Amino acid sequence: MPYFQNVLALNRRRPKVEGHALSFKTPEDWLTTHALRKSYENLVFDRGAPNSADLMGVGHPLLEKALHQSARLQGTVCVVDGMPAPLMVFDVSSRVTDVSQSTRRVIVGVTGVAGEFTLLRDWEVLRLLNRCALRSEPFAGPVDADAVTRWRAAATQAFDPLLDSLDLQFGSRVVKESALIWPDRR
Repeated sequence: MPYFQNVLALNRRRPKVEGHALSFKTPEDWLTTHALRKSYENLVFDRGAPNSADLMGVGHPLLEKALHQSARLQGTVCVVDGMPAPLMVFDVSSRVTDVSQSTRRVIVGVTGVAGEFTLLRDWEVLRLLNRCALRSEPFAGPVDADAVTRWRAAATQAFDPLLDSLDLQFGSRVVKESALIWPDRR
């Protein structure tokens, strides 16, 4: 829910939060299909919610609009509580299509500090993120942009040698930075 609240805030919408439910006016830019309503009341992200609630999840046109908009953002940083060090997540795929190998794409992360970076496999990234404390209120504090830029440059430089240690056997790989998650230092 914090992700969706932040995307709504980015679109100058202030959702009303009641328990685990959201109510809000749909951002104007998202109203490009008849599948979306002008406003939502009692929208939840939990299948166990009462039947009177609207269920939101992957595949819902509203969430797809939010994800599509987020994918186009430049320089997005997610700040979370409970992270020991920053984390950059990468989507690595093979540029060459070969049906003899089943794995054509992997998700990995780089975490740590300059000179001591560690490569995390997808399940390790998930385990690390699952330990983080989620808050329903958006992060309001300042982030040291210079520190983020320096850390990102050092992590990116360390990434290729770390990735080589996985022996992915991709003839030619395509690497896309998916997320930069920064620890809340308050």
